[in-house]
This record gives sequence, C-alpha cells and structure tokens, in this order.
Amino acid sequence: MLRRSSLVTAFFFWLPVGVITTLLCGLIYFLEFQHFRLPAYDPQVQLAEDIAASLSANRPLESVVSLTVHVDLTKSLAPFANFYDSQGRPEAGTGFIDNAVPSIPAGVFKYTTAHGEDRITWQPRPGIRQAIVVKPYKSKTSSGFVVVGRSLREVEQRERILFEEVAVGLLFLLVISFLLVWLAVLQLPHLASSGRSR
Repeated sequence: MLRRSSLVTAFFFWLPVGVITTLLCGLIYFLEFQHFRLPAYDPQVQLAEDIAASLSANRPLESVVSLTVHVDLTKSLAPFANFYDSQGRPEAGTGFIDNAVPSIPAGVFKYTTAHGEDRITWQPRPGIRQAIVVKPYKSKTSSGFVVVGRSLREVEQRERILFEEVAVGLLFLLVISFLLVWLAVLQLPHLASSGRSR
C-alpha cells in the first residue's frame, strides 16, 4: 500500500518534469525537421529561377533544358524540370510518370500567379513525394509555368530516423526522470524520521 501511495505521489511530482521534457524534445524534433526539410527546395529554387528567366528572355525551350532527359518520378532521385502552359496544362519536360508529364492541381498555378512562386510537397501518386518549386514565365511569344522538383525519399528517410531517435531519447528521459523522482519520494519518510530523531 505504501509503495502504491509513493508511486502516486511520485507521479504528481514528476508530471511537470515529464511535460517539460516532452515539450523540449518536441521542440528539438521540430527544429531538426526544419533543418532537413527546408534545404530540400534550395537547388530547385535556383534552377526554376534561371529557367524562368531564360524563357522570359525569349530563349527557346530546347536551348534551356535538354528534353532528351527522361526522369522516372516513381523511381529516380534525379531533379527534373517540367513545363506547363498558362492554363496549367502539361507541355513538355524531363519528369515523367507512366511516360507522360504529370498534371499538377490548378490551385498551385493560381497561387503561383498571385505570389510569383510556390514551394510545395507534391504527391502525384501514393508513395511518390516531390519537393517542387513553381515559377511563372512570360515572353513575347508565350507564357506558362516552370516546375522544378526532386524526390523527397532520402530526406524523409532521414526524418524518420530523426523521429525514432528523438522518441527513444524521450522515452529514456521520461523513465529515468520518473525513477529518480520515485526514489526521492521513497527517501522522504526516512529523511523525516532521521530529522525527528535528532
């Protein structure tokens, strides 16, 4: 009975420690998650800006991107560049699914038109996740959108490892901290009796 009572007392003493520990581990996970995720868009930003600038300067598409490249988005980690007309319809590109340039939701192009750029995680099919950057372009003869992306497979693998490491670390800290608090609670009666005996 005494041990059960000490467990309950220890839990209430430990609860603030457990909450603070969980919040700190959550903050660490969030910051490290951003550290992995945000740089995943960096190469695409440069490529999308350069390609859009070249097309806006009336350079022909074939001189800007080699359209002989064929990136299978279901398998490859390689970056790709796809091109869509002003209505968001696929025109050409280097990234394919089932040998066709995949469509992108119309809302992406509306946002890009309004804001000048969009950076999103795009999932054209379950299990296929791409970090894409969308830029509009407009030349004297045409207008449309440039979409540059690459697979998030390796980034998300590192994120899964990070989650597992933080979860294990959190569990370890919670268990150790609770045991220490419980041991301290068990010592309280002995300390009290020792004080009275003096």
